Amino acid sequence: MATIDRFVEIVALGLSTHEAARAVKMGERSGDRYMARPDIKARVEEARGKSPAGLLDDVRDAVDELLSATDKEGNPDYTARARGAELVMKHREKFEEHDVASAEEALPEGVYVVYPRVTK
Repeated sequence: MATIDRFVEIVALGLSTHEAARAVKMGERSGDRYMARPDIKARVEEARGKSPAGLLDDVRDAVDELLSATDKEGNPDYTARARGAELVMKHREKFEEHDVASAEEALPEGVYVVYPRVTK
């Protein structure tokens, strides 16, 4: 699959333009330039809601990278890690359909899922 096709599908699944660009090994500015093109925007909109099985490997790699992200000094990047955890939870059923580890197992150490309590 071509890099731009993977980029479009990963953005359509919910990763940011920069996260998708890093996942397909392209520069963030290149990702921004692609997303500025009307034809690419249209392809992203068309791909939203679709989740081909082959794409999940690319997305899983991108999410795994987010879940273990570090800054330039090697310290944990908690903002990126939280984004990865959010994506795992948001697309949990898609990951589980294809025999990927459960979302709870994919969360990095120190990340907790909090469900709001319903009050009357």
